[in-house]
Amino acid sequence: MHSDPSPEIAATISRLQRCYFNQPGRQIRLNKGEMLLEQGQANEKLFLLLSGQLTAYYQVEPDGEFFELNQSNPPSFTGVHSYFSGSYCARFRVVASKDSELAYIDTHVEVKQEAEFGPLAQQFMPVIVNELSQRQILAIHAQVEHNLAQQRAMQAEKMSTIGQLASGLSHELNNALGAISGKSAYFERFMDRHFEQHFPTQHHYFRAGLDSKQGLDSKLVRARGKVFEQTLGVERDQGKALARIFTHPDEVVALGKSFLKRLDEFADYWQLGRDFKELKQAVNHATGIIKSVRLLGAGDTERKYGVDINDTINCALDLMSSHCRSVDIRIQAGQLPLLCASHAEWVQVWVSLIKNAYEALLSQPNSAPMIRIKTLLSGHFIQVSIEDNGPGIAPNLMKSIFQPDMTTKKGGLSFGLGLGLSISQRIISSYQGELEVASQPGLTCFRVFLPIEVNNGNN
Repeated sequence: MHSDPSPEIAATISRLQRCYFNQPGRQIRLNKGEMLLEQGQANEKLFLLLSGQLTAYYQVEPDGEFFELNQSNPPSFTGVHSYFSGSYCARFRVVASKDSELAYIDTHVEVKQEAEFGPLAQQFMPVIVNELSQRQILAIHAQVEHNLAQQRAMQAEKMSTIGQLASGLSHELNNALGAISGKSAYFERFMDRHFEQHFPTQHHYFRAGLDSKQGLDSKLVRARGKVFEQTLGVERDQGKALARIFTHPDEVVALGKSFLKRLDEFADYWQLGRDFKELKQAVNHATGIIKSVRLLGAGDTERKYGVDINDTINCALDLMSSHCRSVDIRIQAGQLPLLCASHAEWVQVWVSLIKNAYEALLSQPNSAPMIRIKTLLSGHFIQVSIEDNGPGIAPNLMKSIFQPDMTTKKGGLSFGLGLGLSISQRIISSYQGELEVASQPGLTCFRVFLPIEVNNGNN
């Protein structure tokens, strides 16, 4: 659709209208749907639209479909090319899309004010150039829209392919995960009963590992382990083992020297329980990944009320604990309301964001790599920020980091298809939340805004 002409062009059109388009015998009316020009038809007239609206159509192939090109509003000219080029042949089909009034001139028009404004073509030159400029702009817009439509179609096809792959893979993986989950649960129950009946002391530490909460980060284990070493006079490895089980040396002293003599044995039972706990979490996480990938195609995971976002972050950190031992992870958790959500979905979101931060820190030497996680309640939103002090994201990649196939890793391998951030954004959007990123060298921050009112289980 044509934009409003500039004041200069409007003034020129007004003068031309007074000079050439005021003759009562050279005006026509068209009802909505009536045709003014047919493509290929002879035309020796130049029309000025006084009121209403015209729509131009173009036929590429004979007997083919007509495609809409543009719409013209008053004051605008129609038949410019056929009239001034001398071809006198209409290039487009022009139809009244509203009841319209037009005035026209033909090839026998008398040139007026020639001494002041020059020949007829020169007088119309500003509006001709303006008309061609408008058409060029429309053509550019049409081409841009066409390119965007192609991109959307390609993206839809790509997402469909990913969805089909995910559907097939999920079936096979779910079978394997079901076997792992069932067997590990059986082994856990068997060992729990066996230790309880035959090794009650060892059973205590097995249960302690099985019921343990979030694992300690490596820095805290080292620091606490040194305290145990100095206080109890144990070896370095024993100090670390004690640091994972106990919080203070007095707890160990109360157990007596006989405990220290069997420390390695008891630590193994504690670690066995801990391994079973992490195995269950890993199975749940893998199941969540499969469901999350399928979000790219269709479907949604079951959401239940009572999910604590802080708890999902802790679970994600448990799963990432073996990967992030060399990174100082600091958590500042605020008091958050419970939500109606999928626990597995949010664990997957945080694993993806933490994993990206960790891998960014590994990409360049860093003497003090750190990830800072902060949660808080801000108005009607839960806000979660995950920061790292890595090299940052290159500016030319910022606009594409959420694309499904985007990865900056060597060889292009990122979660198989480079889907981590894309899935995270899709999950967050499904909760009507937002994912923002800000990055500069030395500080990258992914921030999630999650509305409470639409995720509180009452909607």
